[in-house]
Amino acid sequence: MIPWFGMFLLISLILLGEVKVKNKFLKPILVSVVFVSLIIFVLYPGNYITKTVDQQFELITNFGQTIQVGESVRILSSPDHTFFINQNDSLVLSYWQSQRNSSYKYGVFGYVQPGFKKYQREKENMILYSPPDFYFGDLNITSDKEKQNEINNSYRLILKESDTTGLFIKKSIINSISDEKWQRAEGFEVVRPN
Repeated sequence: MIPWFGMFLLISLILLGEVKVKNKFLKPILVSVVFVSLIIFVLYPGNYITKTVDQQFELITNFGQTIQVGESVRILSSPDHTFFINQNDSLVLSYWQSQRNSSYKYGVFGYVQPGFKKYQREKENMILYSPPDFYFGDLNITSDKEKQNEINNSYRLILKESDTTGLFIKKSIINSISDEKWQRAEGFEVVRPN
């Protein structure tokens, strides 16, 4: 923070040096007011420069869910597994955290895409014909009840976010995951499905 404050101070001095004032006494007064203001700002006990930040708290507050979802997928999956996040732009970094590719043709399906039939149709086709091994979001994909039942039966919930959303794993790969991986994933609140 100190280097940024130093840059701010230097730029302020340069700009003050460039100020053209007709009255010779006004420029020193202006410089004095700016310096006194800066000194008061720096010495004020509640200012953000002197405030200590709990970096661990900030990290978990801002990126806790991203780390939780991404690490859960990374631990339980193998490099050839795919991952998909449905309409959750704040979790896009989970792809990076999990080190797994998206199964969706366009990479990310955010909050904007449902308004476009092309993207919505592509997501439904992906889920029906080449479903991801791990899926985060709401599993209600299609209005066709038969297809929706097939989707619901092919996934199991392993990490619950709310009543309707969470991290799901494809039923067909559950038994291929070792007990050791499941135990490591339990540290991220993952529940092994029966």
